[in-house]
Amino acid sequence: APARVYFELTRRCNLACRTCFNESHNPLTDELTTGEILDALEQLNQLGTFEIRFTGGEPTEHPDFREIVTFAKQLGFYISLGTNGVYSVEKRRWIYESGIDWYIISLDGTEATNDAVRGKGSYRQVLQTLRELASYPEIRVRLNMVVGRHNMHTIADVATLADKYANIESLNMIPLRPYGRSVKTMQDTMFDQHDFYAFIKQIQDLR
Repeated sequence: APARVYFELTRRCNLACRTCFNESHNPLTDELTTGEILDALEQLNQLGTFEIRFTGGEPTEHPDFREIVTFAKQLGFYISLGTNGVYSVEKRRWIYESGIDWYIISLDGTEATNDAVRGKGSYRQVLQTLRELASYPEIRVRLNMVVGRHNMHTIADVATLADKYANIESLNMIPLRPYGRSVKTMQDTMFDQHDFYAFIKQIQDLR
């Protein structure tokens, strides 16, 4: 069995990021029902899968996300979450104690740079999530940054931010690729060969 399964619960998302590889925002018309999701988790458990990574869209926007996480935890899965980190007040009351073991949170630069891609106010909401997660040292956190010409100059700023929090264990940088919404909105910011070598050199210097 696969050790880790990336389980895309929904295309529903509370953001509409310009770099989104699958143009998430609205749910698909034929998404799995909650019953079908729970059945799939049961089958994966029987096969011996260790980790379930819930993704989307924004997986926490699934109307039954809390029930799904509770069920997965009862089955004994290690649960990771690919998320934008932008949560409602109600969601903040329970999500950190839901049993999720690892948060992979998207952040694409300084406030102005990030918000130009991910939506106004998203940077500050992610920082609030990071501050709140810092109160749960047992929870692992990773930052994901989609990088192009538009935000390569902010990599050091994001690395400095990540270094402030003990439970942020890594910063994962993903070159912007021609998939989904980015083809329509970000084509001119994708790396050419020269940009990519400069990107690699900057990472080496920061390390």
